Amino acid sequence: MVLFQTQELSDGDLSAIEEIDGLRRSIEQLLTPTPRWIRPLRQTTFARNIKASAGIDGHNVSFDDALAAAGDGVPHEATDVDFAAVRDCGDAMTYIATLADDPDFAHSTDLIRSLHYMMMKRDERARPGRWRAGPVHVRTPQSEQSIYDGPPSSQIIELTNELVDSLNTPDPAVPAPIRAAMAHLNLVMIHPFTDGNGRIARALHSLVLARGSIIGPEFSSIEEHLGRDAAGYHETLAEVGEGTWNPAGDARPWIEFVLAAHHRQATTVLRRMTDARHTWEVVSAAVESAGLDERMAYSVYLAASGRRVRRVDHIEFSDVSERVASSDLKRLVDEGLLEAVGEKRGRHYVVSSEVDNLRNAARIDRRRVTGPFLR
Repeated sequence: MVLFQTQELSDGDLSAIEEIDGLRRSIEQLLTPTPRWIRPLRQTTFARNIKASAGIDGHNVSFDDALAAAGDGVPHEATDVDFAAVRDCGDAMTYIATLADDPDFAHSTDLIRSLHYMMMKRDERARPGRWRAGPVHVRTPQSEQSIYDGPPSSQIIELTNELVDSLNTPDPAVPAPIRAAMAHLNLVMIHPFTDGNGRIARALHSLVLARGSIIGPEFSSIEEHLGRDAAGYHETLAEVGEGTWNPAGDARPWIEFVLAAHHRQATTVLRRMTDARHTWEVVSAAVESAGLDERMAYSVYLAASGRRVRRVDHIEFSDVSERVASSDLKRLVDEGLLEAVGEKRGRHYVVSSEVDNLRNAARIDRRRVTGPFLR
């Protein structure tokens, strides 16, 4: 058996990878030493990733519901099925994060099947954690027309074993983004499961990145970008797949698509981090100027970052009791740093116009992201 093979990288590929590495080094510099504003940013970035991955497969939820799913909360408006899909995706991604620096780690087919079970365990039709038992035909959402036929189920074990062997004996000359891209491509083309193949292939992509990246897995993942460009994602896979299992096909369109995704996502993450640092500086100064305890800065920072802040958020990030949280939030409203919305259980807090204006004055340029292979 032969998988899709990594092709010789062009000068354009190498230049793109060098730029991506440079962006990630800049991200790493912002993370060292660990800033106080990073914890909420990790949480929101993680929520965006799992929201996007589940959304590609039709499980669409709001950003607030994705945050709730990431933090063991309850849905605000999502259906039980969609919320569970995002939460299960989050569980699998959390496990992947724990494997990022595990010295005893090794890729295995059992791990792939376990991740599939974690993501698909609520859908018995998907045979969670089990290889598909027959043929598979990928169809467009708009019709019953087949756009890709996977290899026979009799080849799944041999093909996945070959994929795992290649991941456990990587060519050191092949950069991590390329290894991750090829793992993603091969798994989605093998299509070893009845359903959930895209989600598990994206998870494997993130796992390979996590094992070879200089920054945290939530910041190196491209799932958010794939969710924003789901049409391009599917079109590129269809172009490379050519309708049926054909590992001799040209993988270059996929490599270029993934490198563009990495460049755009790394640029977005760097901008958000720079924004977060500026926002924290503005918020901290406003809290200090009002004569308030510095612990209150977290809730103002969350609100200034666009989140609806609830008392439970203040308790989590400021590490205070319910009584102190209620008192803190009241003072923040009284001092004009937050505004209360709603009553009783539905009450939440948003940033005041005064703080929002200060924050906007500190925001960085929002010009369109450019980069290699971007159309």
